[in-house]
Amino acid sequence: MSNWNKKIDLASKYLKEAESSLKQGDKHIGCINQKKAGKLGVEASESLIKAFEIKNASKREIDNFKDGLNKWKELRDFC
Repeated sequence: MSNWNKKIDLASKYLKEAESSLKQGDKHIGCINQKKAGKLGVEASESLIKAFEIKNASKREIDNFKDGLNKWKELRDFC
């Protein structure tokens, strides 16, 4: 869970920086930060999924986390 917390915080930071750069018209820096955010978001989500699988969480909970994982992958691969 600590891996999730660290990486999701960094991913959120990079995502905010990407949004700011894109709003200012700097697509290159925006995409770089978006890819960084996506990569960290994927790593964080994978850690969270593993933790909940170990915990024997419900299939529904894990599927929800997998949906989030797919959103991070989309962000990472979009630029």
